[in-house]
Amino acid sequence: KLMADFSLIFQLVNAYLYKLVRPWPPAARVMFGAAVMAPVTVLGLAFGAALPQNHDLFLDQLVLACKP
Repeated sequence: KLMADFSLIFQLVNAYLYKLVRPWPPAARVMFGAAVMAPVTVLGLAFGAALPQNHDLFLDQLVLACKP
């Protein structure tokens, strides 16, 4: 389980914002990403480190399979 902390909420916000600005011109997307999405990511990392983990709440699963 990956992202088993509060930072997953911020990752979902960033995913929503990315979908929202995808039709915008490239220069506007870059400026929006730097002005809004980057601070949201930093806040998410800070809250994820400061708050306790909750293993019932997760965003992704990782499966590592090896061929014998």
